[in-house]
Amino acid sequence: FWTTPVAAVAVYLGISWWATSGIDGGTVVVQRIAASKSPAHGSVGTLWYNIANYALRPWMWIAVALASLLVVPHGDPIVSPVAGTVVAIHENLDRVSIEDASGKLSEVQIVAPEGWAGVLPTARVSVGDEIEAGAEIASTDSEKAYVVMMVRFLPAGLLGIVVASLLAAFMSTIDTHVNLAASYYVNDLHRRFFDRKRKASHYVTVARIASVVFLLEGAWLATISDSISDLFTFFLAFLGGVGPIYLLRWLWWRITAWSEIAAMVTSSVSTTVITFLFDKGWPVTALTPLGSIESEGGVITAEGRIVIVVLLSTLVSLIVTLLRPAPDPAKLVPFYEKVRPTGAWGPVRALTDVRGTPHEGRLVLGGIFGGLAMVWGLTLGIGALILGKGWTGWSLAIAVVGGVLVARFLPRLLRQDDPPEGDGTTGG
Repeated sequence: FWTTPVAAVAVYLGISWWATSGIDGGTVVVQRIAASKSPAHGSVGTLWYNIANYALRPWMWIAVALASLLVVPHGDPIVSPVAGTVVAIHENLDRVSIEDASGKLSEVQIVAPEGWAGVLPTARVSVGDEIEAGAEIASTDSEKAYVVMMVRFLPAGLLGIVVASLLAAFMSTIDTHVNLAASYYVNDLHRRFFDRKRKASHYVTVARIASVVFLLEGAWLATISDSISDLFTFFLAFLGGVGPIYLLRWLWWRITAWSEIAAMVTSSVSTTVITFLFDKGWPVTALTPLGSIESEGGVITAEGRIVIVVLLSTLVSLIVTLLRPAPDPAKLVPFYEKVRPTGAWGPVRALTDVRGTPHEGRLVLGGIFGGLAMVWGLTLGIGALILGKGWTGWSLAIAVVGGVLVARFLPRLLRQDDPPEGDGTTGG
């Protein structure tokens, strides 16, 4: 039962979603909550975002992907007729030139297989590669299946709208992250450590230059990357170990900036080391008595990498937290009075007039488990309904139970967050 695919699914469903850097919402969700009319609106709006984003939206993509497995078959790979050296891959990626030992040049045509709407296979060789006769030169790429489905099944007008929407979404994402990166650099590094007292125009100029640098770095990464899925799993682990610390900073007063820095550095360094220094093989013993999550040949899988990074970065961060001096509880009082976090805040709470409601922890845990049950139940239930699986009822029943828990606990938590009249604080 405990095979590599099952272990991989267990890692993604059981670890990676809460170990990610966005587990506490991140800057985007925080801005949405801050822009809400009230804490109640922010909480309910965020709950709806999770339902719409994770339970409803993905199944439109997944349905297309599953359909592509049937209507966009993979053709046979294109192989080399001779042994030799790849000397050229032509501009349109439709031909590969191979020079054999005698200096004779052979041209291999790369043509789209039947059903691929003219979308060419992806070249699997590079200029300068030494290949044998019969070696794979090009093959169909699953990452292009969505494009093929669009070209084959969308009418011209609707196809144009979809392409325009994808371009708009791409540009929106790019400019958001470029502006965010430039803002981080200017406000957290440049203004703080290099030029503290300069005119606003100076910082605007620095931000523009930083934006260009970040764009060039992104373009460079794109040119050297040959797999979207590999990039996704790499960055999933790259900051995957910070999730536990990002959660703990809301629950434990001892977490400091040094804890977060330790998590980020350990996570990024360990991911890079595991990926590039052990790419030739790292035999990993079974992480459970029932099996292992290593791939054939001993090369650690992306899922195994996530597990190791999360464990290592969490351990290092906790050690740093305990070795560093504890923060001054008095300095945390304004934060506590405004946010009123639950958890281990005893020394800080003792300095305030704020008192926790009875069974506060139970309310929070009930709301958390209720929200998770509702989102996961809807996600799996909708999928089971689409695929005709027998566990539709069970999944939707779990979602209903989660909804009941949310309806029971969320109003009580929101009443707890409402500040007394005239205290000048907010619940968000």
